Amino acid sequence: MRDIALLLAGATAAVFAVLMLVQRTLYASALCLLVVLLQSAAMFYLLGAPLLGFLQVLVYAGAIMVMIVVAIMATPPRLRQLWTDAALPRPAGWILLAVVLAELLGFALPEGAPAAPWPTLHADIA
Repeated sequence: MRDIALLLAGATAAVFAVLMLVQRTLYASALCLLVVLLQSAAMFYLLGAPLLGFLQVLVYAGAIMVMIVVAIMATPPRLRQLWTDAALPRPAGWILLAVVLAELLGFALPEGAPAAPWPTLHADIA
């Protein structure tokens, strides 16, 4: 199940990376970038690196996205209206919601927990 969740996260990141390039507005493109960054954090977690996934969310999906949104909001009103009129296409939003729910299902199942990155060593003292 973890492999399926990893495949879904990668496919979603690839689809939203392409959507990010074809958006007409900067705001919609920033939302697509946020989805790509969150999906890469999910992939790190699924591959057994939860700290790296947490840092991805904290630094990139948190700080960088706040910086981008503040930069959009700080533009002159005439340009801001052009950048915030469009939204994410409705089918893309539903696909994103379905993928996130499938990934959460992959995390909730017993095999969905991340594997240990290296085996545990036991010293036998006899």
